[in-house]
Amino acid sequence: MKHYIKMIIIGIICIIIALNYIPIKFAKNIKQNSSECAFLCSKEPKLSEYDDVNWIARKEENSALAQYLLLCITGNSPDNVLSDREFDVKTWHTVKPLSRGFGRELNNKFYIFYDSYETMDGYFNINATKWYITYPIDRASWRRYFTPSQYLTVYDYDWFNLIRLKGQ
Repeated sequence: MKHYIKMIIIGIICIIIALNYIPIKFAKNIKQNSSECAFLCSKEPKLSEYDDVNWIARKEENSALAQYLLLCITGNSPDNVLSDREFDVKTWHTVKPLSRGFGRELNNKFYIFYDSYETMDGYFNINATKWYITYPIDRASWRRYFTPSQYLTVYDYDWFNLIRLKGQ
């Protein structure tokens, strides 16, 4: 009987480890954006006095821009589906140096397509339709040492938030 319990526990552990290596969404290798209906942007801490404005599209990465743009992304935003533990900009500078993020900034860039935008006071509010994360993927936790940087896995998503959003 003890042998069966040990085999079940080992099987569960193997499944948990294997889920870290099953791709859910692949990263795109995009360095420069030339599209007019998309931005190549990144998250930055405290870009403005508004809490929701934590995205920036830089001129160097978006050839259609004359200067950088501060963005608030609504709709199909990476903020809605990715795990805060791995990708949240707010935790990068508030955690202790030896905990999540290890006191360093992440260098993830996202290619975000939009269908409409609204000009606000000092930033743009865009309605995202789809998004891709660019290669390489940088994670905030200890998983960055052994999880492939070519794709997102099941552990990179906030499944509770995804289920809540699908129910609306």
